[in-house]
Amino acid sequence: MPLLPPDVEAHVISELGSALDAVVTNLKPAATSTAHRHVVVRADLQNRASSLTQYARLGLSAYVMTGVDSEDLPAAFALANDAARLVLRSRGSWLVHAEVQSGPARVFDTPLKREFAYSTLLLEVALTL
Repeated sequence: MPLLPPDVEAHVISELGSALDAVVTNLKPAATSTAHRHVVVRADLQNRASSLTQYARLGLSAYVMTGVDSEDLPAAFALANDAARLVLRSRGSWLVHAEVQSGPARVFDTPLKREFAYSTLLLEVALTL
């Protein structure tokens, strides 16, 4: 019987959503979003780490908007750090190991015309039946 990876995005969204004062989804905020703080979670499965685990690259984008056309970049950096710290401290049965790969870094979202903070974590997740 094949082993399958967990739904990494669902796990992270659930954990961050209950711990952060922010909207946490796997979709970018709309240009007209009224959400002040928004974390976007993206998980890309990678190669197997062992016969029982698989790597996943986790991207965290933190937006902190202060108005329709403005953002608070220092607050976005703090939000990205808080989100990464929560994932690193997570001890669910699905997560074997986590480490920061990069960030947070300052990024400009051209379609939204907003700056945000972006971090990448490398996760090793447990495969299940």
